[in-house]
Amino acid sequence: MGGLMLANNIQSIMTREVISLQTGTPLKEAITQMSSKNISCIIINQDSRPLGIITERDLLKIAAQDKDINQLKVEEAMTAPIKTVSHNMDIYQAAVYLEKHHFRRIVIVDDEGKLLGLVTQTDLKNHLGAAYYVTFKPLSSIMTTDVITAEHNENLLQLIQRMNRHNISCIVICKNLQPIGIISERDVTHLLDTPEKIHHLTAEEFVRAPLITIPCQTTIYEAAKLMKDNNIRRLVVMGSQNELIGVVSESDIVKHLEVDYLDHLRGIVERDRTYINTIKEGILECTPGEDGFITWINQAGTKVLGYSEPDKIVGRKIKELFVNPEDFTRLLTVIQEKEIANDFTTVLKKRSGKQIHIEGTFYHVKGEDGKIACLEGTLRDITDRKKMEEKLNKYSDALEKKVRERTAQIRRQNKELERMNARLHELSVQDGLTGLKNFRYFSRILEMEFKRAERYEQPLSCIILDIDDFKFINDRFGHMAGDLALKETAAILKKLVRDTDVVSRYGGDEFTVILPSTDLERARVVGNKILDYFRDFQLMKGQQVLGKISLSIGLAALPNKDIKTHQQLLEFADRAMYRAKEHGKNNVCTCLELS
Repeated sequence: MGGLMLANNIQSIMTREVISLQTGTPLKEAITQMSSKNISCIIINQDSRPLGIITERDLLKIAAQDKDINQLKVEEAMTAPIKTVSHNMDIYQAAVYLEKHHFRRIVIVDDEGKLLGLVTQTDLKNHLGAAYYVTFKPLSSIMTTDVITAEHNENLLQLIQRMNRHNISCIVICKNLQPIGIISERDVTHLLDTPEKIHHLTAEEFVRAPLITIPCQTTIYEAAKLMKDNNIRRLVVMGSQNELIGVVSESDIVKHLEVDYLDHLRGIVERDRTYINTIKEGILECTPGEDGFITWINQAGTKVLGYSEPDKIVGRKIKELFVNPEDFTRLLTVIQEKEIANDFTTVLKKRSGKQIHIEGTFYHVKGEDGKIACLEGTLRDITDRKKMEEKLNKYSDALEKKVRERTAQIRRQNKELERMNARLHELSVQDGLTGLKNFRYFSRILEMEFKRAERYEQPLSCIILDIDDFKFINDRFGHMAGDLALKETAAILKKLVRDTDVVSRYGGDEFTVILPSTDLERARVVGNKILDYFRDFQLMKGQQVLGKISLSIGLAALPNKDIKTHQQLLEFADRAMYRAKEHGKNNVCTCLELS
């Protein structure tokens, strides 16, 4: 664990050269400093004392509001009041403090409250070392799965506003459902140095390539090393099907510190034991048996037991030193069975009566005749270590309780987020009037089915339907009657096709149907089936008969040598539908009938 000692305080790893500005400084100066020096924050001082802090998150909010940064002062953007900690804080307490308050950095002050330095999550991670917080756990145990994504052609200002609205530090940019880059708060800071780009660039034009992605089986250690080697703070995590499943950041890794803090303290105890084993130990010798008495003891052992001179203890029965005499009997039994009692622990009484915890190695020494001549052993006072272990156990209980509570809270939050995300996804792909899937969903599914049909050489058909004279219905009976016609048509189409077919509202009074594994002739049968149904259908508004509905239907299908893309498949179906209208409406026309 890098040779760390528990006594290390936060001052030993802090950054002393902290960039700070006085109140009244133009915000533009802070942005330029952060961008040019590639730093995550600037401290705002007043009378040499930290008054506030400007972070990348604060600049993200300013960018999202599209304010004129040339008119702002630093105090209008800073977060205040600022939380500070003493330079004497322990490093491991600092790690827990960061996670508890959801901070990315700690501002360090001296005894007078004046700015001394800054410690970030990166400082802690680099100082503590990968072995401190990493086992061979996979990234899936700590990564963020609720990832916000955006399309590659979206405007930067819209993305920044979305980041601010969701209070997130980054957004993943995708193209054809695959991640191509990340835009982070740090990127927004650089953008603010040339704010005109925010309005004119798209996400794809701005993202920095190449994007580093890693499989979900990667360990936390490997991810941390990859971040350090590439000087980055986030990695995109991909699933077994090469799909985006999460993002892991330095913040996620530092949060992991709290969970592993207990194991780390246990490690400290073990290192302390190794250290104590290297110093001069107490050594004693006594006659064998239950009634054995001390025949010799060194100066170190004399001091451990609270005596001024060895002569003051020589001649005493060794059993009388034991707080629990049964421990001495147990010691003799262990030596008899194993010949040596390594790391044997017990409680002894010092001369003053004070009880101390002792650890030592005890064994019998045999004479030339093979008989047991004496008992020898070492004495190490581990009272302080035992106190540490007791504190560790108390901390362990408190930590385990906190972990259970937080785990339950996170599960509740995740469940609610899953429900909300499912609802948002449903709304994003559903037509509000008819309840059918919308054009966005239709386009994505058509592309997927087209690729699947080409890969497995399967037929695929696409139908476009248009309600004939729909404007007449609106003009004569009103838009409510037009809406009724659209909803009734949608319901009938859903009823007439298979569960595997995809019915959607294309726009206005047009509908589409995707027919997987269906050739052109079978699609024509479906089209005629739809026409036949509507010939007997009467549109009703209450008891009022509004009239009949007729449709013009266009079909296109694979295989077709002239159709190379899913867009062309849709285009051929659309042209066939207009040809159906030209032939008197209320009929079916296929792509083969196009001149």
